[in-house]
Amino acid sequence: MFLAVNRSMGGLLFVFIALGAVNWLGMARIARGQRYRLSKRNTLRRPRHWRVHPRHHLKAILPNILGPCIVQETLQIPGYILFEAFLSFIGLGVDAPTPSWGIMINEAYQGLVQARTPCSRRLEP
Repeated sequence: MFLAVNRSMGGLLFVFIALGAVNWLGMARIARGQRYRLSKRNTLRRPRHWRVHPRHHLKAILPNILGPCIVQETLQIPGYILFEAFLSFIGLGVDAPTPSWGIMINEAYQGLVQARTPCSRRLEP
């Protein structure tokens, strides 16, 4: 099933899985840090004997965590593009008909390697 979906997407499914598997830790660290920062505020402190419904977390904490997480993901986009280009350059990225910077760089590199021939004569000025 996954192979059929990956083939229909041009190889992007496994690139997305690789990006998620490598980069989830940084986002989890930021979300945890923001949650810790919010827990130290006096506005969200409560006595331990109060039972708080999980919806409280969705209403009070999640909106305060989303801002820094969105900013962090926005700043990570160039890194994701570079990672995808690297995967495509080494042959683990998207399939050939799907355009990718890594595939384009690899094709240009192969063309430069094949075109490298020593100069047989010297040009005089």
